[in-house]
Amino acid sequence: MPGYNRNPIRPHHTWTFSQDRLGLSNGAGIAGFAFGALFTTTGLLALYAAMFSAGMFLGIIQPQADDIVRDQAWWRSTLGVAAVALIGIGHLAGGSLLLMTLRCKLDRVQRHVTVRRGWLGLCKTNAAFSGFDCVAVFPATCWLHRLSGVPTFDIALVGRDDARLVIGFATRFPDLAREVALEVSRFTGLQLA
Repeated sequence: MPGYNRNPIRPHHTWTFSQDRLGLSNGAGIAGFAFGALFTTTGLLALYAAMFSAGMFLGIIQPQADDIVRDQAWWRSTLGVAAVALIGIGHLAGGSLLLMTLRCKLDRVQRHVTVRRGWLGLCKTNAAFSGFDCVAVFPATCWLHRLSGVPTFDIALVGRDDARLVIGFATRFPDLAREVALEVSRFTGLQLA
């Protein structure tokens, strides 16, 4: 299968200013961010062009120059608008997936964790270490990971009421996820489940 990655994925460390902070990141990185922004922008431009062409074809938008779109056969205009719209949707979806991220900052001094996830890391969760009992590894709960068919394991902080805060994930091997969970456990002082 083209593009199928056989190598395992694990959270990589991010650069921090202090030895008392640990940063983990699951995401596409700098190159992924650049390509994600590029594809998202081109997808939005293609969708704008498709809507503009459809508006001209339907007579909603009056062009300044000669009416090229309305002189064509209706099926050619419809097919062209549909093709441009499909290209735009594909670029927008691909770019948005590249911009999905899961970043975690663990602060040993303040006994605090900050997790940013979702598109560009816009969903932010702050919590204190005192609200968690242990670090554990679970099968992935994200729909995108289950859809890929690749065995994926979440690394999570688990609270007293069995609430989970996912701080990273690893693919292919549960031992790889346990290795990261052990590192987080040693850093935070929480026990490993």
